[in-house]
Amino acid sequence: MNSNSILWTVGIIAVIAFIVTLLIQNFKKKLVPTVSKLQEDVSLFSDSEIGRNLHSLLEALSVGSKDTSVILEKLKTNPQECAKELSHALIVIPENAYNTKWLIVYCISQFELPDFVELLKEIAQSEIPSEKSKSIHHFSTVAEETAIRLRAIEGIKSLAKMGNREAEAVLFELLKSNYLTLSIATCQSLLEINEGYKSRILEMLPKQKQFIIDITRRNASEIPFIKNTERNLLFGKTLVPKPRREENKIQEHSRVINRSKPPKTNK
Repeated sequence: MNSNSILWTVGIIAVIAFIVTLLIQNFKKKLVPTVSKLQEDVSLFSDSEIGRNLHSLLEALSVGSKDTSVILEKLKTNPQECAKELSHALIVIPENAYNTKWLIVYCISQFELPDFVELLKEIAQSEIPSEKSKSIHHFSTVAEETAIRLRAIEGIKSLAKMGNREAEAVLFELLKSNYLTLSIATCQSLLEINEGYKSRILEMLPKQKQFIIDITRRNASEIPFIKNTERNLLFGKTLVPKPRREENKIQEHSRVINRSKPPKTNK
């Protein structure tokens, strides 16, 4: 492999890692109470005690209320019925209600019960609808749908870290996802659970996807940035002074060139 190919591969990995970082950091984005703003003809849950409590739980989660733990404990007494209600909600909810769909998946993850592994698996494995936005630079439906599935993977990871073998098996299965972003997130989740899974992960990944095992998750705060764009350029971890501009001269590397006259050359 020549140097250009290596640089190209490294560049692709860096871009993918940055995109995954942004998506994962977007998991706990600020949510508005969208549940109560849905169309009146859409009923997410049945008119039962469990349905009403689930509705209250979603609203509490959307505003970061401290009452969520109390409501959750009530609902955990009947997890199977809760799973049915939440599954139904994901079916009847409008396709473009991305915040609420993300919130429902987040709600499912909060139960941290084995009864929800299958539902989280279905969400993570579901096909991502084709892009519907006409300006993906401002808004992307694929990005929203991807974030929802990434949230499901986070929920499965939490159960796997608690020792649930079924959840762990689902993560290994998700390595085969058709969506590279989901494969990367799954790979990172498995390595977070046990670094010794590296060889097993490589065995399951096709050769063209094995490079993802070298992608590491980073917090946004760890990503370097230019602190003073007027005076410094950032290369790696070294701050390099920006070329000075003084009157009609600019400093270029170690030579000073007068812009009013062409530089001397050897004939």
